[in-house]
Amino acid sequence: MQNIRLDHLLLIDIETVPLFPEFNLLNEEWRSLWIEKVQRSIPEGTSPEEFYAQRAGIMAEFGKIVCISIGYFKKETDWQLRVKSFYGDDETALLKDFISTIGQMEAINNQWSFT
Repeated sequence: MQNIRLDHLLLIDIETVPLFPEFNLLNEEWRSLWIEKVQRSIPEGTSPEEFYAQRAGIMAEFGKIVCISIGYFKKETDWQLRVKSFYGDDETALLKDFISTIGQMEAINNQWSFT
Protein backbone atom coordinates (compact mmCIF):
# COMPACT_ATOMS: atom_id res chain seq x y z
CA MET A 1 0.00 0.00 0.00
CA GLN A 2 2.98 2.29 0.35
CA ASN A 3 3.14 2.65 -3.46
CA ILE A 4 -0.40 4.04 -3.78
CA ARG A 5 -0.62 7.77 -4.41
CA LEU A 6 -2.89 9.58 -1.95
CA ASP A 7 -5.02 11.01 -4.76
CA HIS A 8 -5.67 7.45 -5.99
CA LEU A 9 -6.84 6.14 -2.62
CA LEU A 10 -10.55 5.72 -1.94
CA LEU A 11 -11.66 4.72 1.57
CA ILE A 12 -15.04 3.08 2.11
CA ASP A 13 -16.86 2.25 5.34
CA ILE A 14 -20.23 0.49 5.35
CA GLU A 15 -22.52 0.35 8.38
CA THR A 16 -25.30 -2.20 8.67
CA VAL A 17 -28.13 -2.94 11.08
CA PRO A 18 -30.59 -5.82 11.44
CA LEU A 19 -33.41 -5.72 8.87
CA PHE A 20 -35.88 -5.78 11.77
CA PRO A 21 -34.88 -4.05 15.02
CA GLU A 22 -35.90 -7.00 17.23
CA PHE A 23 -36.19 -10.75 16.80
CA ASN A 24 -39.84 -10.75 17.90
CA LEU A 25 -40.71 -8.49 14.92
CA LEU A 26 -39.71 -11.23 12.46
CA ASN A 27 -42.58 -13.23 11.03
CA GLU A 28 -42.62 -17.01 11.59
CA GLU A 29 -40.84 -17.78 8.32
CA TRP A 30 -38.00 -15.33 9.02
CA ARG A 31 -37.65 -16.64 12.60
CA SER A 32 -37.30 -20.19 11.27
CA LEU A 33 -34.75 -19.05 8.70
CA TRP A 34 -32.76 -17.24 11.40
CA ILE A 35 -32.71 -20.26 13.69
CA GLU A 36 -31.69 -22.53 10.81
CA LYS A 37 -28.92 -20.11 9.79
CA VAL A 38 -27.36 -19.79 13.25
CA GLN A 39 -28.02 -23.17 14.85
CA ARG A 40 -24.41 -24.34 14.32
CA SER A 41 -22.70 -21.08 15.20
CA ILE A 42 -24.70 -19.76 18.13
CA PRO A 43 -22.62 -19.67 21.33
CA GLU A 44 -23.67 -22.05 24.07
CA GLY A 45 -26.01 -20.39 26.54
CA THR A 46 -27.17 -17.77 24.01
CA SER A 47 -30.73 -17.75 22.72
CA PRO A 48 -31.56 -17.13 19.05
CA GLU A 49 -33.20 -13.88 20.16
CA GLU A 50 -30.03 -12.66 21.88
CA PHE A 51 -27.86 -13.76 18.96
CA TYR A 52 -30.12 -11.88 16.53
CA ALA A 53 -29.45 -8.63 18.38
CA GLN A 54 -25.71 -9.36 18.32
CA ARG A 55 -25.22 -10.61 14.75
CA ALA A 56 -28.17 -10.03 12.41
CA GLY A 57 -26.82 -6.72 11.15
CA ILE A 58 -23.71 -8.32 9.69
CA MET A 59 -25.43 -11.26 8.03
CA ALA A 60 -26.48 -10.32 4.51
CA GLU A 61 -29.85 -12.07 4.62
CA PHE A 62 -30.87 -10.39 7.87
CA GLY A 63 -29.18 -7.01 7.66
CA LYS A 64 -29.38 -3.84 5.66
CA ILE A 65 -27.02 -1.01 4.85
CA VAL A 66 -27.87 2.26 6.60
CA CYS A 67 -24.69 4.25 5.95
CA ILE A 68 -21.82 4.26 3.46
CA SER A 69 -19.01 6.74 3.96
CA ILE A 70 -16.30 7.40 1.43
CA GLY A 71 -13.09 9.29 1.93
CA TYR A 72 -10.54 10.57 -0.53
CA PHE A 73 -7.56 12.88 -0.46
CA LYS A 74 -7.38 16.13 -2.40
CA LYS A 75 -4.30 18.28 -2.80
CA GLU A 76 -4.96 21.90 -1.95
CA THR A 77 -2.17 23.70 -0.09
CA ASP A 78 -1.67 20.46 1.81
CA TRP A 79 -3.40 17.12 1.45
CA GLN A 80 -6.97 17.31 2.72
CA LEU A 81 -9.16 14.32 3.53
CA ARG A 82 -12.66 14.75 2.10
CA VAL A 83 -15.48 12.59 3.46
CA LYS A 84 -18.99 12.06 2.11
CA SER A 85 -21.64 9.90 3.76
CA PHE A 86 -24.79 8.37 2.34
CA TYR A 87 -27.31 7.38 4.99
CA GLY A 88 -30.93 6.59 5.51
CA ASP A 89 -33.46 3.84 6.08
CA ASP A 90 -34.07 3.16 2.36
CA GLU A 91 -31.21 0.87 1.37
CA THR A 92 -32.06 0.97 -2.35
CA ALA A 93 -32.02 4.78 -2.51
CA LEU A 94 -28.81 4.89 -0.47
CA LEU A 95 -27.07 2.45 -2.83
CA LYS A 96 -28.28 4.34 -5.92
CA ASP A 97 -26.90 7.62 -4.52
CA PHE A 98 -23.61 5.92 -3.68
CA ILE A 99 -23.24 4.36 -7.15
CA SER A 100 -24.12 7.66 -8.82
CA THR A 101 -21.46 9.52 -6.83
CA ILE A 102 -18.84 6.85 -7.51
CA GLY A 103 -19.63 7.18 -11.23
CA GLN A 104 -19.14 10.95 -11.06
CA MET A 105 -15.88 10.52 -9.17
CA GLU A 106 -14.62 7.94 -11.66
CA ALA A 107 -15.23 10.39 -14.50
CA ILE A 108 -12.72 12.70 -12.81
CA ASN A 109 -10.26 10.06 -11.59
CA ASN A 110 -10.37 6.42 -12.71
CA GLN A 111 -7.16 5.48 -10.88
CA TRP A 112 -8.82 4.63 -7.55
CA SER A 113 -7.50 1.92 -5.27
CA PHE A 114 -10.10 0.69 -2.81
CA THR A 115 -9.21 -0.08 0.82
